[in-house]
Amino acid sequence: MIDPNLKQIELQKPTAGIPKYFPSKIGDFIFVKEFFPDKKVRHFDFAIYEDKNRKMAVAKQWNKSCKDINYHWLANEINVYKEIHRVRAQNPQIDQKYPNMHIPDLLGVVREKDRLTMLIEQIDGQPLKTPPLEKKVATFQSVIEYMTFLGGKMDSSAKRVLVKRSMWYVMAIFPFVITLAAVNHPKRFLSILRGGMIFSLNILRILNQKEKTFVHRDLNPDNIITKGAHSWIIDFQISAITNPAFEIAGLMIFMWEDTEIREAFKSGHIMEAIKKDKNKLYSYKILSIYLALYNLGSVKTIPSDQVFSYLDYALSLKFSKQVLIKK
Repeated sequence: MIDPNLKQIELQKPTAGIPKYFPSKIGDFIFVKEFFPDKKVRHFDFAIYEDKNRKMAVAKQWNKSCKDINYHWLANEINVYKEIHRVRAQNPQIDQKYPNMHIPDLLGVVREKDRLTMLIEQIDGQPLKTPPLEKKVATFQSVIEYMTFLGGKMDSSAKRVLVKRSMWYVMAIFPFVITLAAVNHPKRFLSILRGGMIFSLNILRILNQKEKTFVHRDLNPDNIITKGAHSWIIDFQISAITNPAFEIAGLMIFMWEDTEIREAFKSGHIMEAIKKDKNKLYSYKILSIYLALYNLGSVKTIPSDQVFSYLDYALSLKFSKQVLIKK
């Protein structure tokens, strides 16, 4: 993740002088220093660049001798930035409808044998962590609507380039997902088994879900930068063309521990629209189960108790007279 706050970066053991891995120059931008985000696991390296007008930029780099999943994630993120800005340029109504929503500019890409480097503009703002509850929920909802509207404007050219995650893909890897979840959490086997059974019983319903759009797939307060009334969305490495329910389910899992924000979001207009549409509700339920088990088996970045709590919630959802209720 790209740290949006230079003041924080100043406190984080920067390296100065000649860069070890980063190009000394990318376009009009000159290397300033590396920085190390405060994360236990770092998949990428980061650096600050600056042009002659003192405009700041952030470089994100993969550097290994063998291409791994992180290389493909970064390559996908580069493609996403290119396609988003192309689609926005061809469809000015996107910015007219959402004048306060922004995507950082892609300033340069350097491809080398053992290195892939992406340079984007530095955003002078704060992650969506500090605003009041009402503004935070409203921003999340606006970002989801913006992403959906943007996805609706993407043409066949963009859809050929971007990663796709069909329901066939979800079904195909589900046996591995549930197996890893059971191995990692044997004491919660019954909850995991129940999730697997409900998922399996709804395979045909899943495969019949044809709705697909552009989905960020990692929306959280760190990936939405705000300044005043404006918001910037960053970190598109796992973005894909897929079912829109992934966006909401992923966000809900991430913020489930925060009771106030989850309850406010559950009563917001996006969730209300899902409650009134049987197909959307079941998509949300089944993909919530899938994402919860995926987090328990593979991702492990969210506390397991939090994920199990969300899984229990997803398992209890059912549609009845256009009202979402629990058993």
